[in-house]
Amino acid sequence: MSKFGNSRAGKAMAGSLVAGGAAFGIGSGIIKGLQDTKDFCLNPGKAAENAGANFGKNLLNIFGGLGDVIFNAAGYKTPEESMKEQVTLINQKYRTSFDSFTMSFASAQASFDEDVVSTMEAMNQTNHAIEFYYKEMLQEEIDLNTMRIIFLFLIILVIYIFLIIKK
Repeated sequence: MSKFGNSRAGKAMAGSLVAGGAAFGIGSGIIKGLQDTKDFCLNPGKAAENAGANFGKNLLNIFGGLGDVIFNAAGYKTPEESMKEQVTLINQKYRTSFDSFTMSFASAQASFDEDVVSTMEAMNQTNHAIEFYYKEMLQEEIDLNTMRIIFLFLIILVIYIFLIIKK
């Protein structure tokens, strides 16, 4: 075991190493962002270019809108305008994908609904068939019992007449 072991000094040293590592990670992320030419927020070159282009464009716009005319004729886009175009393109792609997914979901939902309705119709037909079967079975039982009652009544009547005649 080291001389620090589980002591407070050892824990403090370990905590400071972890904090130093985290700070190094954050610092390297910021440096990477500064070097990234696509990063419009952290790159000072892009920020300076954007400020300079906007200043020049607005200065020329003071003289009758020449800034917009010259910059548009040259095809120059500030980093801000480039970012807006990228955001617009991403939004359009997202909207297209979202609409496609929505249509796919709607068609799947419609076919599911049709399946549910057809299943319910089949269940309803089955229930009617079962109901008809039980009604027919009950009616046959009633008819058979009626025949038995009539037959027994006739037999009892015949026996009764036979007993009356025999006396």
